[in-house]
Amino acid sequence: MISQEEKDKIVNELKETYPIEQQVSFNEFNLNDKLEENTKLKVKYQELLDNEQYILDKIKEKSEDIKGQVYDYYRFEYDRNLQKTEIENYYLNRHPKVKKINDLIDKQEIRVKFFKICVNAIDRLYWAMKNYVDHNR
Repeated sequence: MISQEEKDKIVNELKETYPIEQQVSFNEFNLNDKLEENTKLKVKYQELLDNEQYILDKIKEKSEDIKGQVYDYYRFEYDRNLQKTEIENYYLNRHPKVKKINDLIDKQEIRVKFFKICVNAIDRLYWAMKNYVDHNR
């Protein structure tokens, strides 16, 4: 399990690299520019989301392989004769390789969630601009 500090660091780095808050804000002076930019932003962030989701899926596949190897070790090669539930409940998730891959999954899930939020913000931007225009007519 990764710490809150690590989570915050990842999110802050992503916000710095991808300043979504600035990109989805608008006012009466830049409304036309934002309308043009909105489609490009949607494509960009959707591609980023898809890429990060692909990476997460690959890490999860690797995780299953690692868990299988570790399980087999404890089941067939370990000095003790452990039962399935003992391995799953006490040994598997405490193994260093499994801990490491689970941390990678946690970190990647943060990235995926960030880009999902970005895509949703861009979707809402269109409606916010439409409501703004309709309200100020």
